[in-house]
Amino acid sequence: MDEGKPKDLGILADNRDVLLPVEVAMWLHMIGKFYEKFLINHSYARKLPDDLESNFPDLFKLLAEKWLNIPLCKFENIDEPKPKFAIKDIVENHQNGVSNNDSGYLKLMKDAHARGSSVEKGILEDGSYHEQQGNVALASAFGYESGFIDRDMICKRRHELYDFLESKLKELKDYIDGTIAWDLSQWLGWRSSFIERLKDDFSITVAETRKPVNDVSLWDQTMASVAFLKASLAEVLLNGEYRPPTKDVKEEQYKWRTLRVALDGLELISKPRIGAVLAYRDLINKGFDNIKHLIEVEYPLGFEVYRDVNSILFIIPDIEDILDYKCESNETFENVIRRRFDKEADGEVLITVNVSKSAGRCIFFSGSELAGEIAPLSPTLALLQREWQSSKDKCTICHVRPQQIESRKICQKCFERLSGRSKEWATEKLDTTIWMNEISDFKGEVALITAKFDLDNWLNGRMISTFRNVKEDCGVEFSDIANEFKGKKDGCNLENLKKFKKVARTDYNTLGNMKRTLFLGEKYEDMPENEMLAMGVWRKPPSFARIQRVWGTTYAFWNEVLKELKKVVGGAEQRIGITGEFLHVISGASIDEHYAYEAKIENTVFDLYYDGNRYIVIENLQRLANQLDPKFSLDNEYGVSCEHIREILANAKAIEIISNETNSKLGDLKIRNVVLLDAPYPRIIPLLSEPQYFSVLVPADKALDVVHKIKEMYQQEMAKVRNRLPLFLGMAIAKHNTPMNALLDISYKMVKNKPKKEPWRVPSISHNDKYHKLKFENGVTWDIEDDIWHSNFYLDPQQVNSLQELQDRSTAFRGPDGWLVNVKDLREGDSVSIYPSSFDFIYVDASARRFEVKYGRRGKQNDRDNRPYLLEELDTFSQIWDILQQGLSSTQIKGLIELIETKRLEWQSNKDDTVFSEFVQAVLNNALWENGKPGNMDDIVKAAVSGELKDIVELYSCCSRKGLFN
Repeated sequence: MDEGKPKDLGILADNRDVLLPVEVAMWLHMIGKFYEKFLINHSYARKLPDDLESNFPDLFKLLAEKWLNIPLCKFENIDEPKPKFAIKDIVENHQNGVSNNDSGYLKLMKDAHARGSSVEKGILEDGSYHEQQGNVALASAFGYESGFIDRDMICKRRHELYDFLESKLKELKDYIDGTIAWDLSQWLGWRSSFIERLKDDFSITVAETRKPVNDVSLWDQTMASVAFLKASLAEVLLNGEYRPPTKDVKEEQYKWRTLRVALDGLELISKPRIGAVLAYRDLINKGFDNIKHLIEVEYPLGFEVYRDVNSILFIIPDIEDILDYKCESNETFENVIRRRFDKEADGEVLITVNVSKSAGRCIFFSGSELAGEIAPLSPTLALLQREWQSSKDKCTICHVRPQQIESRKICQKCFERLSGRSKEWATEKLDTTIWMNEISDFKGEVALITAKFDLDNWLNGRMISTFRNVKEDCGVEFSDIANEFKGKKDGCNLENLKKFKKVARTDYNTLGNMKRTLFLGEKYEDMPENEMLAMGVWRKPPSFARIQRVWGTTYAFWNEVLKELKKVVGGAEQRIGITGEFLHVISGASIDEHYAYEAKIENTVFDLYYDGNRYIVIENLQRLANQLDPKFSLDNEYGVSCEHIREILANAKAIEIISNETNSKLGDLKIRNVVLLDAPYPRIIPLLSEPQYFSVLVPADKALDVVHKIKEMYQQEMAKVRNRLPLFLGMAIAKHNTPMNALLDISYKMVKNKPKKEPWRVPSISHNDKYHKLKFENGVTWDIEDDIWHSNFYLDPQQVNSLQELQDRSTAFRGPDGWLVNVKDLREGDSVSIYPSSFDFIYVDASARRFEVKYGRRGKQNDRDNRPYLLEELDTFSQIWDILQQGLSSTQIKGLIELIETKRLEWQSNKDDTVFSEFVQAVLNNALWENGKPGNMDDIVKAAVSGELKDIVELYSCCSRKGLFN
């Protein structure tokens, strides 16, 4: 950097009209791939679609003319001659190597494209990939293919996209020409809609048709290229120096860092009321949006590449002290970031802001940055000084401000957030619910189901290195290449390595050049160098775009899960609205708009919401109909229940209105009219749906259906990697009025266990044309799809330590954590390393139960050695429960469990106690089985002896429709 140049981000704001149009051009540099003919012929990646000029002449003109040269000429740092290029030029030239004849912009664009695209393919020859013939599939990050890409659909979508682009680029050109004027907010709006539209379209097709590199979508590849270019351009401006990114001169190659903003978001959203949970979740998202706008548009220096409830991550230039640069009002960049988040948080939380310690050409380390430390939750000093001028009780929601609305025991800010959330629901989102009462089951209970993927070793690239990249019939095995690299030094000419040349390119000349290309920021100290080099050739490279694809896949997975769960749970068809006159009985008592109250008619209490004009009943209306009239069956249709309630309320003269906070009567509502509102909604409240965490509230009697659906979708879409990508599921069941923070705390504990690798022995393997069935010694059975690239297993290191031991397994290759073989090469008796998925549950009969849920070193619940269970054991649970329910009455089941568990405590027995086992067997054999003793009595006895049977009965009792023992 020029030593005399001030450290000021203002130059980026001053050149916004240069930086953002160049970014727009980069967004479109691979538009040739969004074309149905690209799926058949790769050459279309380097040209505009054939029909564009004839059918969309105005758009073709915008893409072909060099109108971008107007802002680019202002960019004085870039080398002469002043660049004059069109978007069409970038489309046609982006895959060519950097040339001395290229403008500085084109050199940077080609370099960014190479980092975002070429790196993901590694150094394999084109013939080393498997070409998809005819139909092309887009794979997930984990090798799942849901079907072939519909070429007709691509044709239709791209024509619609062309209409959109024509309008948007015309607006941009008019702005650049000075025909129209934009302020910052208009730039934000224009750019956001432009990028969102591209994301919708580019996400449905591939950037590369060949397997296995068909796992990166056109969106992933384009977004990565844009992120690298944007940061490079910002570095040129901030350092006052342009360096042509020459491939052979390492010092001139651009590197990038990450900027991370983080907080303990899971803890922050853990509030006692569901409305507050949702409000704080949105607070975090809006705060991150403010920072995104700051970094991407106001001072265009970076691009968002990851977000969850705890953190947001940006690619930025390689400037270590960039947080100290000055921005508006001479503030440091870091302070401005904090202030932008504080615009939403209002001082309630201090965020962590840091820049990665190292820089790299590929940002393989971006996932590692997410795992960095986060400061504990704490309000800012400014908030404490401002709010605490007198002694009062703390707000029961935020716990950082004094109570200002004492009748509700909350501060003004929390009151505004809660009423704002409910107002939005009442005016815009009646097709959803934010009320626990509405989703409760007939027992008035709900289930909070939380799931977690541990992505740490995926986002840092280690697990991606467990994927093979070379097609099966390449004529070379991993061992051939590893042996060929043995003893070779960095200066070794790659042309002399005959086995290597069969699958990989030699345009990096020497081994040293290849090593620098393959391993940028990765360290494998325990691996012999020849095996490390062979792994670099053999594996699917953990490129930046591919790492992005990992969390993009899990994020999309949870969104698909949510859609399916709405079908599983079902919905409510109507609501009930009441109008009338409120008559207060307490002097000064009033009804606040957009707030919930209790209502009482005779001995039945239910909840009402007041929107300023009417009261809306916010309850499970089938349950409420039965409470108002115990003779009314719970089995009646939903509409019949609504009509029955309407009649009862219409005949009532008045209902009492009671404060939720003080439980005191505020007055009476004299009813004028009761109507049925057509407002169907799913009986489900999503809390989190993001890459690593998923959390949803459902009726307790639907909880097991929900868990089984999540398990089913996981086992379908993550089947090839289920040994390396465990899913943790937790279920907390409680009354609908249980404080949400208690449920959230328990749910997080159930899924926060770090995955622990276990050796699983495989005594039985069978095969067919599509699947390999593995039966493990612990009773678990997996069906793994035949896939040479993804369906790989780490062998237990106790079983194999060297390449020599695997000479007769053609699929064996070295990964970062040991030796892998493909599922087709596993043998009976093998022991493989598994990260097991788990399931746990608890019935929360009191908020204090949260303090009892603890897990020891082995990952088991204290005093509950069986929990958590393997996720696969849910199938066994279902089978055993069906047998119990069909063969015994509820009373008998309850009696059996009480007898067995009483004796367990009296005798202090464990599962290895022979006498206790014989007792349990006798009890079960002597039970009055309705259809005779079941055939698999041994399984039931085993479950009873271990204590699993008690858990099975408890689980199904909690999740039954009306309560098992009612």
